[in-house]
Amino acid sequence: IEQKHLDYSFGSIGTCILLLGSVISGTFFAKVYSIFQKRTLYIGLASLLLGLLLQISFDQIPLIALGLIVSGLSLSLVMAASTKLLSSKEEDADMAISIMMAMSDGGGFVTSFYSYTILLAFGSFSLNLLYGLGCVLCVLLLIWTRYIKS
Repeated sequence: IEQKHLDYSFGSIGTCILLLGSVISGTFFAKVYSIFQKRTLYIGLASLLLGLLLQISFDQIPLIALGLIVSGLSLSLVMAASTKLLSSKEEDADMAISIMMAMSDGGGFVTSFYSYTILLAFGSFSLNLLYGLGCVLCVLLLIWTRYIKS
């Protein structure tokens, strides 16, 4: 946050902005999925990649906020599309949703914990490094999902 010259309160506001993107994509998921089917997963991962790149590339609050919204679009798109693709029965969908929500919330906790631990251990923390790793992970997921059989 200091690297972007932002106050620590922007972290909370940033989380709200990120979730706004998720609300937007969740609202329109059914229509998007009916048009793009399996490609909805690619669109979600691409939106995460684009959002992370926006956040890395700019220091201006409006552009960082735009990056957060674009990243947030991926939350509902990826989770809901993955559930649709993985489950053929309602029981499978329930289990898939449970696993994804647990992993998502667990990932948020672990990221916060390790970010703080790195900050304490080294006295600094590179947000760009974290976002850069996220970008690499998105690219790898895009490549991997391309080869998943329908």
